[in-house]
Amino acid sequence: MLLMAKSPCDKWTPVVVETAALEAYWSRGNYWPSYRALPECYWFDHFYGPQPAMFNLGTAYFESNFESNGPALSFTSGRHRTRWMLERGAQNVVLALSKNTVDAAAAAGLVSRTLQEKEWFELGFVVESHAMAHRNHPGPTCEQCRPAIPELRSGSYSPLRNR
Repeated sequence: MLLMAKSPCDKWTPVVVETAALEAYWSRGNYWPSYRALPECYWFDHFYGPQPAMFNLGTAYFESNFESNGPALSFTSGRHRTRWMLERGAQNVVLALSKNTVDAAAAAGLVSRTLQEKEWFELGFVVESHAMAHRNHPGPTCEQCRPAIPELRSGSYSPLRNR
């Protein structure tokens, strides 16, 4: 499934990483060992029918000496979506690295290649239909769900408050 990479802002660079290197460096950082749920709607954007066109990337820092454990990958957001991709069998994962850590991550063998903002990439599997992408609540950015949920219509939805 083709998706467009979307970073939260210009301080992040979209990159492709191989899963073996990702697991090795992530295990030294703020590791997230398992995520056995469906994807969250807010991970995606720009729905055309039941399928999304854009993937909101998780963000991470590559640290050359994390708490004296050596090089590590630490996420600021996106641990769940990254783990979800891994558990679906993705051979490569796309995430956004801090611009000032991309060169060190590439030198350490973590980065396979960099992407341009909004460049298309192959996810490696098909995302469940839109209805299946919701767990217990719709995402705040989902235009298909907004009319059905009072909190979304009124603009008072908060992912933290409404979980």
